[in-house]
Amino acid sequence: MIFSIILAKSSIKCYSINMSTDVNNISYAKNALNKTLYMDEILTYSHYYLDTPKQSDYHKHAHNCYELLYFISGDANYYVENFMFKLDKYDLIFIKPKNFHYLAINDSSISYERINFTFDSSFLSAAELDEMFSTNHKISLAGDKFFQDWSKRIEYDIKYYQGEDKRRSVYLLITEFLIYLKNHKETASDLVISNSVLSNAIEYINDNITTVKTAQEVANAVYICIIFLKNI
Repeated sequence: MIFSIILAKSSIKCYSINMSTDVNNISYAKNALNKTLYMDEILTYSHYYLDTPKQSDYHKHAHNCYELLYFISGDANYYVENFMFKLDKYDLIFIKPKNFHYLAINDSSISYERINFTFDSSFLSAAELDEMFSTNHKISLAGDKFFQDWSKRIEYDIKYYQGEDKRRSVYLLITEFLIYLKNHKETASDLVISNSVLSNAIEYINDNITTVKTAQEVANAVYICIIFLKNI
């Protein structure tokens, strides 16, 4: 089943849904290095590096929580629902809950590095977060001294603090960064809406997520041939 849905079974409230046939690829590429990792039941912070990224390591998936992805290096595009973003160094991608998204590698000879964190509405009010994530978009944090200092602080605390002290520090720093973003004045950039055929295909999949079984079914629904669908 090409579009099978796999639910990550765990106690973590922020779960993932993966649209692939390989359950082992839900979270991370097998050869990836997590430079910094913090995870609990409602928050994950990961600074992740992969020397030779492969497209087979990255599958379409969704979360029931908010996600921010900070791009450091690589040659790739990022797809969120029917939007495509060309990733530039120091871009920050906003991903709303339950929106399917994935990384598309352009050149696997270039190492891929990013920071991302997923979280629920414990950090700001639901109204504030809904406003921040009202659309899928990206902003550039190039030259942003606040973020550079902030990321060093949180990674230091994750590495050297233990137990409740670590949790308190990480939660305070995540809240601080979200408040900073809430007041960030830069507008979204480089938003590219995919062609209407792809948009229709994505809409069909989302509307029939529990029953759709094959790519051919999707192609038939949007009146195109399967070869064309696989190449858009």
